[in-house]
Amino acid sequence: MALDSDARKIFDLILLGEDVCLAVNQSNSFKVECGELRKRVSRFLEMLKNLLCFITSASTSLYLRSLNCMVAKLKD
Repeated sequence: MALDSDARKIFDLILLGEDVCLAVNQSNSFKVECGELRKRVSRFLEMLKNLLCFITSASTSLYLRSLNCMVAKLKD
């Protein structure tokens, strides 16, 4: 089912974002730049988690082609 695939992609991005936040917390240099990156990633993670909840509970099918393009670019 496509929904499972889309949900898995979003979940994988959430895990990647959490890894980025962990790496930022462990960094010893570029504190200001890393802090800004962490803020942006954390905000993006909130949005991804909300989207994941929405698509897994949606009773209608969703058009997620643009999401698939975004996921591919973010993973790169």
